[in-house]
Amino acid sequence: MSYRSVDSEAYKKAYANKNKKKKSKAKKVLKDEKGTFEWEGVRGRRKKKYLTNFSDAQPKAKKDMTSNKAYPLPFGETFRQAKARGDKTFRWKNKQYHTKTKDELEAKYEKGEHYPITSDTSKAKSKKTLREKLTGYSTQAGYDEAKSKRVKAKRIAKMEARKAAGKSYSKKNLADLKAS
Repeated sequence: MSYRSVDSEAYKKAYANKNKKKKSKAKKVLKDEKGTFEWEGVRGRRKKKYLTNFSDAQPKAKKDMTSNKAYPLPFGETFRQAKARGDKTFRWKNKQYHTKTKDELEAKYEKGEHYPITSDTSKAKSKKTLREKLTGYSTQAGYDEAKSKRVKAKRIAKMEARKAAGKSYSKKNLADLKAS
């Protein structure tokens, strides 16, 4: 089909309708709790563009909209309140703190109510290594030696049990085990 066989009148109407100027939409100015704004961008990606300048009006508005739990008191104020209530400890920003002042701690130290610092190493407990905690021995050689002693003692006990039961056993091997 060639372009000449197209109905020219219908074509002209369609072309005329297509090129008609669309009504221009004036940008609407809207308001919300933060101020006046216009929508900016294309459909699906539109954002609010505020017409007023917010320097610190926005954080203040946010603080007014939220509860005071989101904004804790300063540390000093929280400390004073806990001290006035007579609490020994208090929480601030999800961490535990005590209510003793520096002067109270120094006075306690001067009175001698603190833990004494000993330089005597004989009284101090030695910390066990992981190997000592798990096996009870500080070295592999110590563990192997103790294991061989246990095996030997167990073997002697079994041979003496056979002897007491009147069963056969090696007198020579028993004598060697007991001698070494």
